[in-house]
Amino acid sequence: MQPYIKLYIDSLNSENSKKAVIKNLHALFRRITKLKNEVGTALNFDWHNLPLSEYSRLKGALLDEAKSSNYINTLMTILRQVLNWAMIQGDLSGKMFADIKQVIKSVSSNKKRQISKDDDNNDEVDFDWLVGQADNLTNLSNGNSSKSIDAKTVERLIKSIGTTSHRAVRNRAIFMCMSHAGMRREEVSQLRLKDLYFSRNASDSFIKVVGKGAKVRNIPMSTPLYESLFLWASLVVKTSNKRKSSYFFRKLNTIDKTLQSGLSNSGIYQIVRKVGENEGVERLHPHKLRHFFATRLLLNGCDIFEVARLLGHSNVDTTSHYDDRGFDSLQKAISELA
Repeated sequence: MQPYIKLYIDSLNSENSKKAVIKNLHALFRRITKLKNEVGTALNFDWHNLPLSEYSRLKGALLDEAKSSNYINTLMTILRQVLNWAMIQGDLSGKMFADIKQVIKSVSSNKKRQISKDDDNNDEVDFDWLVGQADNLTNLSNGNSSKSIDAKTVERLIKSIGTTSHRAVRNRAIFMCMSHAGMRREEVSQLRLKDLYFSRNASDSFIKVVGKGAKVRNIPMSTPLYESLFLWASLVVKTSNKRKSSYFFRKLNTIDKTLQSGLSNSGIYQIVRKVGENEGVERLHPHKLRHFFATRLLLNGCDIFEVARLLGHSNVDTTSHYDDRGFDSLQKAISELA
């Protein structure tokens, strides 16, 4: 294996990411072999020694195959990363790398793919084809499928965090502030003790959130969220810093002791990402949990204007982009018509 390819693969966080890169490198190499009759494998190939014209031909081949712009850009991104590591290793000059990046930069669309689709639309059909259309629902996505996450997965992730340590209790509460209250990560990091309004029961408890533009909103607590926040709060009030203005979510040292300083936005992001990676959920981030919160409210019949208020949106058009309900929910709504 090329040393710079090994460095690139080793820099990736998850096994799934590593497998995806290797798979896509092989896809690129297959096209190289067609163009140049090269031998070997994608992992030991001298990617840094290709002339500029070959990079151009490689990208052109993908366009000629009518591949989607997303697929082409994925392959080009991986190729740029490989060559970046080759430059770091000293196998490729900075000037050559800059020239190659100009050749293999991302594409916004593929006109040949559109022509191919147009040709398909001109095909004649028969009745059997029409009947078979209902067997394929792949074109019924609302466009937000990449952002959505289902309730069973969220429940599994929360359960995986556990409550066996101070860190677990804290991370569980952080996670649920986004999945069960729809809070932004910066809102979570800025939460203070005085912003938690606990009553003797969940139904009367709420979180005071200061959102974008210093807009204040109150988010009621569900029972699971109440229990999670209450458990962390019971640990926080045992620390030396119990001032109302002190951060609610704080850093912990290596022996699980709660410190004075609060978590950064990046710290919140890393906690959520790590929870996902530990359970094999790729690319999990706080905003995806916010989408989940909004979608669950809509599925449970909550009015979109109420959802907008809970998310801190001043315009429901923004809220509509958080609606990840699929085609099955539309089928259910139609089936319930009188």
